[in-house]
Amino acid sequence: MTVKVHEKMVFSGMTWDTTTKEMNITDDTFWKAIEAYWQRYPEFSEAKSYGYCRMSSLEGGGYAWRGLPFMIPGMKLVDFKNLVQPLLDEWAALGVDPKIEFFEHDSLYQAWTRHFPTSVVGKPYGRTANRLLPRKNWEDAALRNKTIQAVRSVVEDGAFLVHYNINADAPNNTADSAANPAWRDVMMFNIIGLLWDAETPESEVSQINNKLTNDLTQRLKDVSPGSGGYLNEGDVMDADFAQSFYGSNYDRLLEIKKKVDPNDVFWAPTAVGSENWYITDQDEYVTKQTGRLCRK
Repeated sequence: MTVKVHEKMVFSGMTWDTTTKEMNITDDTFWKAIEAYWQRYPEFSEAKSYGYCRMSSLEGGGYAWRGLPFMIPGMKLVDFKNLVQPLLDEWAALGVDPKIEFFEHDSLYQAWTRHFPTSVVGKPYGRTANRLLPRKNWEDAALRNKTIQAVRSVVEDGAFLVHYNINADAPNNTADSAANPAWRDVMMFNIIGLLWDAETPESEVSQINNKLTNDLTQRLKDVSPGSGGYLNEGDVMDADFAQSFYGSNYDRLLEIKKKVDPNDVFWAPTAVGSENWYITDQDEYVTKQTGRLCRK
């Protein structure tokens, strides 16, 4: 293991956790506030922001909305407030008040323990997919609006959305690695998911899973051809997983795989070289590791 040590630094940011009902706003006003935030992603990314936001439909209408957190490493709170004030002014003009709470800490540990949500990943009644949307989607106004509408449509069609505004540029002298090159050009990272429960009929479960892979995720792919996704929390049924999760690194990784593990002792559904194997007795819509693993 190689460990990289970083100097201690200040972390400033803000959090919110609300619903459209609590704010007493319409769905249309909510989306205007969201789009105002998304439109400003380039300037926040340029400042090296880490912006976590989650939204989902509420039973009976409306949306839950939380940012936990939106913060910038190395920036004092006074400077952070100056950066986000135009956005907050725009929200206020719309009548949107998510009850922002600001913070400043002198270490990542304090910021992480106090402001990051506890996440549960992996449920029997849900599945996720994701996509890295590149900078160029914000450089052209028409493409930017098309991208925003595509992401919005996924939520309006019932998916929950976890989205990040980040800057994953490689620092100077960063060693080469197997990281998906799409990370180095990301503006918005989206995780989407659909849920069901134990009482959902099997035929409906199949439809839900097919919708995630072949409809909702495809909408994000359509506005970001040539980009990719993140293997963790990615879609296990992505037919183009090699491009999505490894990008241009895949051929080189496959060479290494054949050399180091020629018998494919190590295997996972979307791992390098997995296309040479299949699992028996599977539902068409999702691969589970419960059958026999056979070579094609």
